[in-house]
Amino acid sequence: MPTKRKIKIELTSKEYALVQYEREWGRNASIRRTANILYYAAIGCGMLKELCEKTGNDKNTVKRVLGLYETMGVEAMYKCQRGKRPSRLDAISDELEEYFDKNPPSDAPNAVRMIKERFGIVITVTPVKNWLKAKAIHTKKQKVYLQKQT
Repeated sequence: MPTKRKIKIELTSKEYALVQYEREWGRNASIRRTANILYYAAIGCGMLKELCEKTGNDKNTVKRVLGLYETMGVEAMYKCQRGKRPSRLDAISDELEEYFDKNPPSDAPNAVRMIKERFGIVITVTPVKNWLKAKAIHTKKQKVYLQKQT
């Protein structure tokens, strides 16, 4: 049976002030949650279960934050996962651009079918539309519409 240990981390006065500031007035919710975990761990909350109850976080989240604190120090507050996931289309971007230059899709659903047939990637229409727009690749329907406009 594993032994229970008290969770207590040591913060300098500057680190404590930074944690307190981010906990109270931080703009990002994930930074506030992380600062809250570090705050209660610094004041000596007790066991992991008690720390989870006070902060309202899962034990895996608390363990991850404490592990990050051990390696990074108080900068662990700013190591929050936010932003977009990398697209599966980015991995084959060059091949896909070349393929669409030779065989332009008629519309976005057709592009999804072509990607599935050619590369075996099952993907929805929205990321394909976003990728096409980011790469400035026009479908056949868009090209016809643009020609009518001029």
